[in-house]
Amino acid sequence: EPFVSHVTGSARFASDGFEIRRLEAELRDAPLAALRAVFPSLPVKGTISGRVALTGPPDRAPLNVNVRLELASGAVTAEGRVDLTGTVPSYDLTGRIVAVNVQQLMQPDVPPVFLTARFSLAGAGTNPDSATARVHVEGRFSGWRTGARDTVHLAARLDRGTVNVDSAEMRLATMTATANGSWRFAA
Repeated sequence: EPFVSHVTGSARFASDGFEIRRLEAELRDAPLAALRAVFPSLPVKGTISGRVALTGPPDRAPLNVNVRLELASGAVTAEGRVDLTGTVPSYDLTGRIVAVNVQQLMQPDVPPVFLTARFSLAGAGTNPDSATARVHVEGRFSGWRTGARDTVHLAARLDRGTVNVDSAEMRLATMTATANGSWRFAA
């Protein structure tokens, strides 16, 4: 599906060349299904709107990143650094997920709960078959049949086609799930 994006920026001409100072992309109702181009079996639905800003010259590391996205009646914010000078991009981001309606986001349908969490993502590369990354999520659920113990925790690593789950735990209403181990998804 087509979607609207506006890209603006500021640049500087100097004796040592051309330098991009700030690049900002604004999304309006971009379909989350577009993420399936990178992650084919990602079970998401809905749209995303918001702003992604990069500050700094792309030929020198790192770029500062500031993100604010709205999706599923909630918001996701992130900030950190991206380095585009190597053969693959590297990144180190931290952020928050604020009151995202999980039922509006996931396929198939899940209970009508909201997720609020903190996360970190650090790694290199965007191709799941060759990327390396660490992700950490700590959060809680609210809404339908939830209580103080309804939480989510994830500590995992992506290593060139293998997901290594160091620890994962989710509690929601009457359900409790825990996991750890490795899953090789690349041939």
